[in-house]
Parts: sequence; structure tokens; C-alpha cells
Amino acid sequence: MATILLCLLLLGLFWFAAWAWLSALLAVGTAGTLSRLDVRVRDLAARLDDMFIPVSAGTVRAIILSLVALGGLLGFLLPSAAGEFERYSIEQAVELNRAGNYEGALSALSSYGSSDSALAHNEMGVAYLATGNLDLAEKEFLRAADLAPTYAKAQANLATVYDLRGDSQKQAFAQSRAKAVERFAIPEEALYPPEESLFAQLPLRVLSGLVLGFAFWRIPGLAVRLMRRRRARKFEAQLADGLVMASNGLRAGFSLLQALDLTAQKSQAPLSQEFGLVLKEHRLGADLNDALTHLAERVPSADSRIFTNSVTILRETGGNLTEIFDTLAETIQERKRVMKKIRAMTAEGETQAYFLAALPPVLGIILYQLDPDSISLFFTTFGGWIMLAVMAVMEVAGLGLMLRIVKVKV
Repeated sequence: MATILLCLLLLGLFWFAAWAWLSALLAVGTAGTLSRLDVRVRDLAARLDDMFIPVSAGTVRAIILSLVALGGLLGFLLPSAAGEFERYSIEQAVELNRAGNYEGALSALSSYGSSDSALAHNEMGVAYLATGNLDLAEKEFLRAADLAPTYAKAQANLATVYDLRGDSQKQAFAQSRAKAVERFAIPEEALYPPEESLFAQLPLRVLSGLVLGFAFWRIPGLAVRLMRRRRARKFEAQLADGLVMASNGLRAGFSLLQALDLTAQKSQAPLSQEFGLVLKEHRLGADLNDALTHLAERVPSADSRIFTNSVTILRETGGNLTEIFDTLAETIQERKRVMKKIRAMTAEGETQAYFLAALPPVLGIILYQLDPDSISLFFTTFGGWIMLAVMAVMEVAGLGLMLRIVKVKV
């Protein structure tokens, strides 16, 4: 009783948390403030605009809502996959029994002892009968006959069990019943588990729908973050050559703005885009220091911050920009060389980490080739899919931990 009350309490807390999250997501503040959805839409649109990817707020909103709806729909339909797994396992058990692999058939149906499929219990009875376990075989045949009273094959198999036991009275009764029900054709679909409606297992469906909906809600932010990080790395790779070009322009007698304009014209994106935007902001009336600060905010990297801080300080205190640019370019190039050396030294550890992470899948493939009946249970049963999901999470966590160990902080 206490366990039931605890489960009901946890379920109630979950529904309250889900309701509160959805309300906070869509509700508009009392003072006219934006909802959480609107705030996220504007934030993602602004980040994409900073990366020179013009996307309207309406498009971002449509993408987010579509992903959340897709995740909720997939989560709502996910419990239905258990029925498909059971059907596949039953068909596999039928083939294994025909091939004489009775242990494999029992393994395929091991998770469906309480199934509502007459065919599943009949095939388990056949496997038990072939392995000499008459008591379990009788139990399974009786269960199959109870689920489908007109299932003649289950009655005939039950008669075989009674024959092996020497119980002639029960054998005769089972044989006569098998002949009597042979006249009634039973649909093949009636032997499989009944299909569940969309409203079956409703709490589980809603739970999985909310979990996947929230997971898909996070996808756009993660995608934009990865794009921003990749763009920042590309900017860092181009900055050293851009600083050398700007330094040569200063030596030729150009002003700082002219040198940055020359670099923007001769360089490739994203360096040309960022320098060009700095110049546009300055031409529209913004101070050059503020424009450079905006550059460091759009491209969050150590090199961009060093560059903007150096230019800002030298413009206020005075100094030789040419030497500073040369020094910065040399420092960036030297750090690249050091990073390449570090990657070469840690390459062995990273390779070992990848080999260890690849070992379980490779062993799984090898074992599947040696014993496909046993390994196929991982992807033909609901419990097997759960185990595969747990193993995938542990694989990713282990690989991340090993890479973190061999990584050198600079």
C-alpha cells in the first residue's frame, strides 16, 4: 500500500512539474514581458544574426515548435514499439522451433511469459516439450488454449503432453477437442498480441512525450552553440594571417581603419565578415572601441579578446600598432605550433580511448556472427532496447571521460 501511495505521489509531482514548465513556456508576463518561448526565439535569432545567418524570428519559432511537436509525437508513439518487438520475437521463435533451436526460441520469448498471445505460449510450450519439461509445456499449452479456445494446434500439442505422461483420459479429451475446433478457422492476427489503442498506457505515453519534447526543445540551442564554436575556431585560424596583413598595411602608411578595411577585403569569411561589420558600425557613428567590443562578444575566443583589448588600450595610451600586431600574430602562430605538438603527444591516449570505446560494438558484431539467436535479443525485445540505450549512454560517458583525462589544458 505504501508503495502505491509513493508511486501516486511521484506521479502527481511529475504532472505538476510538467504543467508548470508548459505554463512558464507559453505564458506572457503580467507586465507585458515576453514568454519563455519568445525569449528563446529572440536569443537564437540574434545568435544566428551574429553569425551572418539571417533567419527571421518567425522561422526560428516554427522550427522550435515543430521540433517540440515531433519529439512529443515520437514519445507518445514510443510505447507502441513494445508490441512490434513482441510480434517480431514471436515470429523469430516460430522459425527457431522449426529449425530445432528450442533454447533459442525460449530465449526469444523469455520476456513475454505473461503475453496475451496464444501463439507465443504455444511456441514456448513446443520448446519446453522438446526439452523434456512436460509441466511447463502443459502450462503454456493450457494458457494458449485459454486465450484462443478454437486454436486446434494448442489442443493437439496438449494431447501430446498427456500421451507422454500416459494419461489416456486427458489425451482423448484433448484430441477430441482439437478435432472439434478444427472446423472453426481462427484468423492469424488473433494469435498475436492484440494491438493497443493510442490511449492505452496513457500515463507512460504522456511521460515519454514530455521527456522527448523537452529534449527536442534543447536541440536548436545546442545546434547554434556548435555552429558558433566552429565559427570561432575558424576565426582564430584566420586571425594571425589577418593581423600580418593589417600590420603590412600600417607599414605602408595606412591608418588603422584603412588596414582593417584592406584585411576585410582580402580575407575570407568569417574574418572578412567580422572586420567588415566593425567598420560598418564605426561608419554609422559607433566608437571603434565599442565596435571591437562587439566583435569580441560575437566571437567568444581568447585571440579575439586579446586583439580587441590591445587595440583599445593602444588607442587610448598610444603605442606602435604595427609591433603589437606582429607580436600577436607570432604569439598566435606559436600557440598553434604548441597545440599541434600537444595533440601529437596525446594522440596515443586519444587513439586508445577510441579503440576502447569501439571494442564493445565490435565484439557485439563478432558475437552476432557466432550466435545470432542470442545477440538478436538485444534489438528484438523491449528489454534489449533498454539495455542498448543504457550501454550507449555509458559508452558516451566513458569515451568523454577518457578524452578528458588525456586532454591537456592550455
